[in-house]
Amino acid sequence: MTTGSILTVNCGSSSVRVACFAPRLAWRAHLSGIGRAKAQLTIERAGESKTIDQAPAGDHRQALEALFNAAPPAAPVAIGHRVVHGGIDFVAPTLLQPDVEARLLELAAMAPLHQAANLAGIAAARARWPRSRQIACFDTAFHANLPTAAAMMALPRDLFAAGVRRFGFHGLSIASILAALRRDGVDVGRERLIVAHLGAGASISAIRSGRSIETSMGFSTVSGLPMATRSGDIDPGAVMHLLRGGLSVNQVEDLLHRRSGLLGISGVSADMAELLASTEAGASEAVDVFCQSGRRWLAGLAGVLGGVDRVVFTGGVGENAPRVRANICEGLAFMGLALDAARNESGACVISSAAAAVIVEVRKSDEEGEIARQTQALLTGPS
Repeated sequence: MTTGSILTVNCGSSSVRVACFAPRLAWRAHLSGIGRAKAQLTIERAGESKTIDQAPAGDHRQALEALFNAAPPAAPVAIGHRVVHGGIDFVAPTLLQPDVEARLLELAAMAPLHQAANLAGIAAARARWPRSRQIACFDTAFHANLPTAAAMMALPRDLFAAGVRRFGFHGLSIASILAALRRDGVDVGRERLIVAHLGAGASISAIRSGRSIETSMGFSTVSGLPMATRSGDIDPGAVMHLLRGGLSVNQVEDLLHRRSGLLGISGVSADMAELLASTEAGASEAVDVFCQSGRRWLAGLAGVLGGVDRVVFTGGVGENAPRVRANICEGLAFMGLALDAARNESGACVISSAAAAVIVEVRKSDEEGEIARQTQALLTGPS
């Protein structure tokens, strides 16, 4: 075991999470609302949580400075960073060096809402603790060994060799769910699992023998389910139509990543909680589109697995929106899914009915804990 604390930095598109492990979790902090008129800082320490209204943070550097100042650790031995896209080059935790960071910057177009923020977090942490080792932990790494039939797109095969393939994301979240299941005595290696990470970003993955065999999100973070502001899967012909109609590549990218999804359909909000509370027809339609896509992927992944033993909902929406969980599972009794309405509404861990063939759970993912574990593993090396 390496001595000294490990700091984890998880930069999202509009929020930052930082946690300190020494070696167990000492504290964690979350600053939300980057770039907005109002920001909030939440600090959890010794089982207590405190939320403070903050002055607006214009960018991730300012947000990280506020977090580091609010709960300053001693200089950590290492800082583990969530990096959303590792491409074909990075399939395991990696010590950050200038050449590595240059390659990660090249992947920014495949995750424009996240990759630049991840790199900003790396720069801010290095400026604060220049002697601490900086280590990248990748969301794509969990899916690095997808079967060829899942990884390939139906394009000329030389493009696949060049890295135009399906990658999959939310791997740190999924790995943390599998770790929690193992701690609870679940034989992850024997069960057919589906993990639905539903949040501002959303993906659903099929797990067999503890490994990813199929996932809804592919080459980039805009694919799969519709999300808060991202379109999810659309007909490529629609993209060609928009380009031929006069939109530039940058305008189409902005449309698909920032103006579509729940926000685009509803015309009301990108936030699922606000849509569920709204009486606007567009809000209801956005929820229905999201849930139908989730249901389609859930049923399809069960087919890929040859049946399913357990479904786990996680992520902000997956953990906190019982109506969404119920809607996604509706009509899937034929494959053994049946929710207990009272359990689902109460936020219980197991929300399936006692007689259901498939266990359905709600679990909180712990990306920071998984980043710390992977960072520690790189520091200590093979045992």
